[in-house]
Parts: sequence; C-alpha cells; structure tokens
Amino acid sequence: MDIIGHKRALRYLSEGLRLDRLSPSLLFVGPEGVGKRSCALELAKCFACEKPPKAAEGALPRCGKCAACRRVESGSHFDILVVDRRTQAALMDEEEKTQTAVKIDAIRHLDKFLRLRPAESRRRVAIVDEAHRMTIEAANALLKILEEPPPLAQIVLCAADEHNLPSTIRSRCGVAYFAPVAEGLLAEWLKDTQGLPEERAAEVADRSGGSFGKALRLKDETGDTLDLSDYDMAEFFSLLNEPGFRREGRKNAEAALTKLIEAAERRLREGSAAEVERIAALLEARRRLDRNVTPRLALEALYLKLKDLDARAGAAR
Repeated sequence: MDIIGHKRALRYLSEGLRLDRLSPSLLFVGPEGVGKRSCALELAKCFACEKPPKAAEGALPRCGKCAACRRVESGSHFDILVVDRRTQAALMDEEEKTQTAVKIDAIRHLDKFLRLRPAESRRRVAIVDEAHRMTIEAANALLKILEEPPPLAQIVLCAADEHNLPSTIRSRCGVAYFAPVAEGLLAEWLKDTQGLPEERAAEVADRSGGSFGKALRLKDETGDTLDLSDYDMAEFFSLLNEPGFRREGRKNAEAALTKLIEAAERRLREGSAAEVERIAALLEARRRLDRNVTPRLALEALYLKLKDLDARAGAAR
C-alpha cells in the first residue's frame, strides 16, 4: 500500500530504520483519518517483509507483495497486534459500539503479546489505535511497558490528541506528526481508488479537511446531508434534545462533536482565525467525554463556552 503525503514522518521513520536507531516506542500524532494507522501497518511490514528492498530516501523498506506483507495487510500476521475497538470488543466479549476507551485489559493483553519472541518477523509490533482514549488505569499499565520495553518489541501509539496522553508516556516515545493530506493529493486518491469523477473528488476532498477517513464517509453523501457550516450552533444543539438523539447518548455526542470540529476546521481553512478558540473548546468537550463525563454535561458546558465566544466576537465587531 502506498503512503500518500506525510513526507516528514516518513523521513523520520526511514532514517531511524536505516541507522537502526528507531525508538522502540513511537507516537503518531495527527487528526483522525489522515493515515496514522495505515502508516503504522506499513512500518510493521518493514519488520515482517521476507525480502525488504533497498528503499529510496524517505521511503519505508518493504515489498508489500510477499506472503508476510500480505498477512500484515490482512491482519493475520502472528507477530503483529492492533489494539482497536474491534479487537478489544473480541477480547472482552463485548459489543464493539460499547468500546469508547482503551482499557487496561487490552494493555495487559498487549504486554503478554510483546513478551513473546517473534515467530517470523524481526520484531513483534503492537499498534494502539486511538491511544488518546486510554483510561487512566490503561495509561499507567502502558507506562510500565514503555519504561522497560521487552526486547525485539516495537510499540506504535496512534493519537489524534497527544495532550490527552500523560506527559510521562509522551516523553518516552519518538514522535512523528501527521498533517492533513493536501487537497490535491486527496482528490487524486479519491479518483484513483474510489472511482469518483474529477469534480466530485475535488468537492469531497475540499470538505474532508485532509482526512482519508472523512473523505470515505463523505463520498457517498447526497445534498441532503447536514452541513454544519450552514447552521447556527444553537440550532444544531437543539437537535440534542430529540428523543432519538438522547437514546444513543455518548455515541451521538461524539458524532456531533466530530461534525462540529469538521465545520470549524473548514472555516479555519477559509481564513476565520476566530475558529481557533472554537476548535479548542470542541476538543476539550471531546476530552471530557473520553474521561467519562456525562454526555449532556459535556455538551451543555460546550454550549455555554461557544455562546461566550460568540458574544465576545460580537462585542469586538
């Protein structure tokens, strides 16, 4: 699989591999859906590849075609573990939709996995997706692993918000930053891999904020889809009182925040510097949800903060 964009992160990783100085604990930081997890899997292929090629500068050395690389791609390689909502649900015999945080049981499973010697690969690789959603207990358990990482182990944490991770964890990781993908590259990817016409690909890329994940969600939307950039925040928050919205609680609160953040990011790219504080407030609301604050309390606090920002902006005009 080709990695689109992220040249700085790739240079950091490829140089670490070339010099054999790659930190055994890595933190990939960037917005949701920009390719952190995909890049972590491509890095895992570098340790699993049966005949790693001599890579060009800034590229990762893996063939992507051998049986080992294909097993990494399919999620069936014995030496590669991905901790995400799906695998945690299976581990705990729970429903995937209930997995709102990375829990200590998943980190204990990761610890046992890493303490086994690699069977086929040059390292055992554990990838923690949405690491910014770890519980305090899980973070403490992970810290102990990072303090004394097992030999031949490679840990990759993927996080949308590095500040939701304890500083003790961040300081023990080599950090690679993943910026939103350039709009032109994203449009080309949509045309080449999703078969979108050029005009539609450009439209979706424009609305996606440099995120592959958002682009995939948006590509099949019709014109009836709610575009928050056309709505007043108070009007949107009135939707939270709908009975159907309340029943789903935390899941819908997270979805609402994601859409609000996307709308604010679009305005920011259009030149609205006032959106910086709004995005900070939205991210703080999401952090409260991650800490298991009641969705209604988190959203009510956010609503008051946004009203205050709007009032201050109005007074400044």
